[in-house]
Amino acid sequence: MASNGTNGTNGNTTASQLPPEAIAFATRMYDAARTGQVDIFEQALPAGLPANMTNEKGDSLIMLASYHGHAPLVRLLLQHGANPNSLNDRGQSPLAGAVFKGEADVIEMFEIK
Repeated sequence: MASNGTNGTNGNTTASQLPPEAIAFATRMYDAARTGQVDIFEQALPAGLPANMTNEKGDSLIMLASYHGHAPLVRLLLQHGANPNSLNDRGQSPLAGAVFKGEADVIEMFEIK
């Protein structure tokens, strides 16, 4: 489920290798990214949550936040080292997701200042 573990054939931990509690926690984090719950990430990221964790489809937290239009969360994830150029399993980037959905506030987060 997360891309930062080991033991899978590609160096990643698979969902079947994780305890149910870890899967439930990861699911809550992906849901929080989809719904833009910045407060959760303000606590979880400094506590060690990987900013670049991905789900079984390769969607990163920043991809989910971007696609669903949560600019404040995108900003926070970027501040904590999320990779804005990460691609999911379909070759889609967070910026492409924001453009597809017409999320102007999110697109601004990716502009070079």
